Amino acid sequence: MEYKQAELSPQLQWSLQALAQDSETQFALYQCYNEAADDLVLDFETYVLREDENFLSLNQDIAQLDDLIESKSGIQGFWNAEAMRNSEFWQEIRLLSKQILDGRGLPTSAPEPIPNIFINVDEVPKDGWKLLKFVRWLVR
Repeated sequence: MEYKQAELSPQLQWSLQALAQDSETQFALYQCYNEAADDLVLDFETYVLREDENFLSLNQDIAQLDDLIESKSGIQGFWNAEAMRNSEFWQEIRLLSKQILDGRGLPTSAPEPIPNIFINVDEVPKDGWKLLKFVRWLVR
């Protein structure tokens, strides 16, 4: 059976490019260390879920990456900075992401950083209540 490959949304392409990078670049893209692994795969999953219902069946390359990620979902030791730097699992994610991009003629270079400002609630100064109020207003 021959599988058709759909054109990727800009968000899914960004996610694949981010997954294809070395750990230090990934940390920089997400402006964090401890949550970068979770953020990378959660963004990927979010963008895949936004596609049509049969997207993964038509895009076996992306389904293979999705299966790889799911194979370690919820298992401790795969979703931290140390694993991102040194584990074979993260090397497989990077390699497969690069293969997907290469196979589709898309760039494997690092994407532009997300144009968001990340604020860790634990880092907001005590007199930062106005900022928190503003952030809550934005989220509505």
